[in-house]
Amino acid sequence: MTYYLPAYLNAALVDLDVRDFLLSSLTISDEAQPDLRSFFLRRFDRLSPLQRSAIRMFLIHMRDASTSPISKQSWSQALETYWDLPAE
Repeated sequence: MTYYLPAYLNAALVDLDVRDFLLSSLTISDEAQPDLRSFFLRRFDRLSPLQRSAIRMFLIHMRDASTSPISKQSWSQALETYWDLPAE
């Protein structure tokens, strides 16, 4: 995933299907399930601080560019559940 992530970030700016896929991939789907959180952490904790910052900035851009309150909340959730937190 990390190898292709820059291409996904770029494509998500113009392609709604890629955007939806990326949003779901960058969001911890159910905080109440420790196995899902562990899988997510294993997947993204190995990113460098610069890579994490790029994803965070992308999520902020997508949140701020959203015109729908539901969409804005979805991007905010991704930020709040992982990307705005200090590295564990």
